[in-house]
Amino acid sequence: MIKNFDQILSELKDGKFYPIYFLTSEEPYYIDVISDFIEDHILIENEKVFNLTIYYGKEVSPDIIVETSLRFPMLSEKNIVIVKEAQTMTNMEWLSNYAGHCSESSLLVICYKHKKIDKRTKFWLQISQSKNVCVLDSPKMKEGMVSKWVEDFMKEKGFKITSKASLLLAEYLGNDLGKIANELNKLIIIKKENPYIDMDDIEKHVGISKDYNIFELQRALAQKQTEKVTQIFNQIALNSKAHPPQLVSGALFGFFSKLLVFEQHARQPQAVLGRLGIRFPGEYESALRYYSGRIDQVLMLIQEYDMKSKGIGSRNVGDAELLKELCYKILLV
Repeated sequence: MIKNFDQILSELKDGKFYPIYFLTSEEPYYIDVISDFIEDHILIENEKVFNLTIYYGKEVSPDIIVETSLRFPMLSEKNIVIVKEAQTMTNMEWLSNYAGHCSESSLLVICYKHKKIDKRTKFWLQISQSKNVCVLDSPKMKEGMVSKWVEDFMKEKGFKITSKASLLLAEYLGNDLGKIANELNKLIIIKKENPYIDMDDIEKHVGISKDYNIFELQRALAQKQTEKVTQIFNQIALNSKAHPPQLVSGALFGFFSKLLVFEQHARQPQAVLGRLGIRFPGEYESALRYYSGRIDQVLMLIQEYDMKSKGIGSRNVGDAELLKELCYKILLV
């Protein structure tokens, strides 16, 4: 039975369990949260001694996993077996066999990361349709949805984070939810006496400048603010390690790609806002005044910059000079 992350976590919190959890996702964070919850919250501490077993795929055989999963719990209602890095096992066919005669008093948790399952196989069809198996199958979160995820994450923890602060984190950390969660958990510890996160907190505790960052550079380019663009890329050039070319090109390409789609739906922009993850349409409406009909030229410039930053077709020019050249060319479009 296939379910999403929220459904599985909600059921676990309500005490609804399946004999087998097969956790496969393009987003490892979801797998970690679910497996950690099962490890930390289903058994009390003195029950874990005899009833919690953790294996690693490359170090254990299927026979041992099945044998451990079939044993009865000792002084507990549940016997929990967690297999981490299951993608390193030679095959997973044994799991579909076990699903047919699994123990109702056990929770077998399979963490299958960083590797896609072929959904055309008999194995996938068997486990995804089995009433004994709860399957997590979630795609990687779209970058346009990350800032909303950040706000929801903090709200659940009793914190408020401003939209600009969540967008800045999303711009810099991309859609690696595990990495973002680590930074947010640090902020929660630091700000526990004042559960409010703004741009100043991001600058002070995460190390991202609230004034001189890719997000602000993007906005200045969108408004063709030449002086501000110059100030920002000069500051970025001073700390090029924190602003690698691929990060810059990725952020700018993402913005102007969305702007192109936004332009194509200019008569009905509301139709694409959610799909593109656009939360502040005013910025895009304003940018169209400067780039309407020429966005494809900007995208070509960004692609050219990205190639040069990787040493393809460059004149042995440093990252700072390449960024400067890109910015001025975009301003001239």
